[in-house]
Order: sequence, then structure tokens, then C-alpha cells
Amino acid sequence: MVQSKGTTAWLLTWDWANDAAAVSDAVAAILSPKLSEARVAWFVEQLYALRTSSAAELAAIAKNPNTNPYQAQSELGRIQCGRNPMLAAEKVDDLRVSTDESTGFEVISWTKREGAQEQRPGQRVLGRKFRRRIAGPMTFSRIWRTEEGRFAPGWENYRGIEMV
Repeated sequence: MVQSKGTTAWLLTWDWANDAAAVSDAVAAILSPKLSEARVAWFVEQLYALRTSSAAELAAIAKNPNTNPYQAQSELGRIQCGRNPMLAAEKVDDLRVSTDESTGFEVISWTKREGAQEQRPGQRVLGRKFRRRIAGPMTFSRIWRTEEGRFAPGWENYRGIEMV
């Protein structure tokens, strides 16, 4: 595997409560750690709106940003926006992107920071890994076929981000 050097970054990830909201790339974006929390919150809000809103909804938000029903919320260094799927951002450490030479797919791994929202005092820091199943740019393809009530072919066992 070809692997990048670990770095600190803002990592934006999609999270969903049920299969019907699953997306093909659980990692939505990787941003500079130098960006302020306020700038990242603005970006999260915009990305969520772009991926989930109609043209009419985007026009209404452009006219009056306060009409956005899914405004970014920040708590304990974690920024969240939306519902099922939800878009979240947090600073992570040791972020690495490697390429599985047998498939050409990227594997993105990182370590959650000490004191992250879901960590409890004394609990070890958890590593995370996401194995992409698509080569190329990040996507937001819905992989649940509502009319059929199942995942699209090839996505049956997909669960997004895994703990390592």
C-alpha cells in the first residue's frame, strides 16, 4: 500500500441512523487544521445544504441564511449539521490516506483526539478507518434503493466508518 504521512486535519464525515440514508463515501471532506471553527462550521452548513437541498431551498437560504433548517451546531470541538444523514466535522490526528494497490481504492485512517465528544475520561483514543469503494473524487451517491428496499448491488455489507 502507498501511504501518506500522518497529519492533523479537520475531517468531515457523514453519519446515518439507518440504511436508507447511507452514502457511498462516509468521508465528505478533509480541510486544513488552520481553519477556525467558525469557518469550518460555515463550510459544513454549505456542504450539507448543497448535498441535500433542492434549487428552491438553496435560493431561499441564499436570500436569507436564517431560513436554513439545518444550521451547524458546535459542541466540544465537534460541529454537526442536519439529520439522517448528518454531516459532522472534528479535528483529528494522524490522518493518513493510503492506496490499496490491488483495488486502487483509498483507505483513510485517523485517530480521534483525546477528550473527543464520545470519549470518556481514562478511555483509550480510538482509531477510525474508512475504506473507499470508489476511485476518484469524493461522492455523495445514495446507495440504498428505496423502491427495492435494499442496497444497490455491490453495497450489501457496507457500513461506513469502522473502529480499528
